[in-house]
Amino acid sequence: MIPDVPPPRQNYDSSMDPKFFFHSARLGAPTSPMHAKQLEEFGKRLNSGIKNIELGTIDPDKFEFIPKEHFETIRQLAILTDTKPSVHGPIVDLAGFDERSGRWSEADRRGTAERVWSIIERSHELDRSGNLPVVFHAGAVLSQERGKGLKEEARVFDPKTGEVKIQIKDYDPQFLSMRAVNTVSGETTLLNYEKKYSIADGKEHIWTPHTKLDSLNTNQWDEEKLKIFGYQKEIEELNQKVNLKQKQNEAIKATGLDHDKEYAETLARNERDVTLLREHIDNVHTYLSSSVSEAYNKFKKSTTTTKDQGLLEEAKNFEKKRKEIYEKFKVKELSEQYRTSAQHLQAVNEALKTQLEEEQRRHLEQQRQALEERTSLLALERTKAFVTEVAAMPTPELWRPVNEFAIEKTTETIAETMLKSYDKFKEQSPFISIENFWPNTPMSSAEDLRKAVLEARKLLAEKLIKQRGVPEKKAEHLAEKMIAATWDVGHIYNLRKAGYEGEELKKEILRQTKHVADVTRHVHITDNFGFHDSHLPPGMAQVPVGEMMAELDKTWEELRAQGKLHVEPRLIIEAGGLVGEIGQDPTIPGLAYFHSPLYAGAAPLPGGYWRDPAPFGHYGSLFIEFPQQHFNLYGSSFTTLPKELGGQVTGEKSRFSDTPTT
Repeated sequence: MIPDVPPPRQNYDSSMDPKFFFHSARLGAPTSPMHAKQLEEFGKRLNSGIKNIELGTIDPDKFEFIPKEHFETIRQLAILTDTKPSVHGPIVDLAGFDERSGRWSEADRRGTAERVWSIIERSHELDRSGNLPVVFHAGAVLSQERGKGLKEEARVFDPKTGEVKIQIKDYDPQFLSMRAVNTVSGETTLLNYEKKYSIADGKEHIWTPHTKLDSLNTNQWDEEKLKIFGYQKEIEELNQKVNLKQKQNEAIKATGLDHDKEYAETLARNERDVTLLREHIDNVHTYLSSSVSEAYNKFKKSTTTTKDQGLLEEAKNFEKKRKEIYEKFKVKELSEQYRTSAQHLQAVNEALKTQLEEEQRRHLEQQRQALEERTSLLALERTKAFVTEVAAMPTPELWRPVNEFAIEKTTETIAETMLKSYDKFKEQSPFISIENFWPNTPMSSAEDLRKAVLEARKLLAEKLIKQRGVPEKKAEHLAEKMIAATWDVGHIYNLRKAGYEGEELKKEILRQTKHVADVTRHVHITDNFGFHDSHLPPGMAQVPVGEMMAELDKTWEELRAQGKLHVEPRLIIEAGGLVGEIGQDPTIPGLAYFHSPLYAGAAPLPGGYWRDPAPFGHYGSLFIEFPQQHFNLYGSSFTTLPKELGGQVTGEKSRFSDTPTT
């Protein structure tokens, strides 16, 4: 609860309006995100009488230009003016996706985690008492494009007829396109919703992004297997050629034809060919072993990240079958015998390089031939075990939806970062608040954003318990305080681009707002028409801001009553569009929209609301009009304030010169 500020919608025994909605002490504004001059920007917001000021830059590199002394000065100004700062972190992808290429890598995720920690660490300087919100966009890469009214095909088995029939049903989720990521290589691909004709029946069929994802996984895994089976087949064919050459040589020697010049040349040629063929077999064995290891690596990595319970069960059964295959083929013994035979063969080949005596060379040649045959047979038996193992592997999720994968990797980044923050700042740590971005980016919906927050809290609590020895209840309490959501009411309204309109759009927006309310501790308030993040003040476009805030506030009051609202939510009015495009200060329209009183004290003073038709007409006599000497003494910084709050009086002199205003 904000000290000395009455809860929202409290009635007053005064002439102040009983429609009180949000007090000005709960409202705030951001600094300009376009440059690093945040100290100057902070001063400008102070001059406007703002109580909650959010600092931040869009460009990660711009953030690095802000000297640490500026953070200290801002902290001192905040204390002096009883202002509460917050920070909007630069746009970085918390999951580790590269915004330009779209590829994912663990190295990028770790690098992002370090950058996020640096921002958290520096933000603590703004408020060392803790509970400072540090906001990051949940995701910054394309993950899906939403549509409306999309259908999919479901194949249903009819036990009466024994036929499989196709039923058309609603496609959930409604994705016109979906980006998928290869969880091993990090590459991404775009899967589109489309209809295609099938050569099997000549009919047009629906291919949803999820249908294509299943097909992509199956086809790629089949290619992995076919490559391995191809190596196996090649080894068998090469062995057949070796056997033919060896049998031919044995026949030549058995008939005594090796003394014949022509047969002697055939004998020598066959021996050279056998040597080359065995080298070829060794190379293919190496490729096959490497491919099997890579396939198993992909299988293990994909099954350790999947949430598909069916696939997890299949993976568990496969590991049992794998052990059975190893025991059946005695792979451990085969591998040991193969290594021993290969080492002996290498020693014989080295001896042949230096041995000059004919009799000894003949003996070594016989040893080499026997060892080559044995090594080849052992390798072939081991290869059969590997191929049998690969054939038994179920199809893994090599490719997964970017949004789903991003949730997991984002929670890792957040949990790792906040564990560092706890180590350094304990309960005075800032808290990280992840914000829904465009509807086509990861975690943009209420369901996904809430899931990310809850999973990050769970992971942080586990780390606090296991790695820091924090008691379970306290760990859960800390995780709840240190990780939350920022709900951007303007970003979610861009769902209009997916085809939602009117009451249907409003209903969906309010449903999502209600769903995410229990984890939301920070709100970005902005208005738009559903197609662009216009950043207009609330009430100037079409976002149902008031009703969305009512949904949030209802949940907050319930949590507050239960003692579970550990951080009083702040409302930041992001209305840079009005400043940049129209050239007007959005402060008063924002206060007016929420019926905010003119003063933010323990109880409203007689004065009125910003929304009153003539807010200063009836109450103007109660304010002091400062003389010109006041502005000469305190400078032009006060020129941005209304005159009733100490701004310069217009009339005889302008604010900028001795020229009378007209």
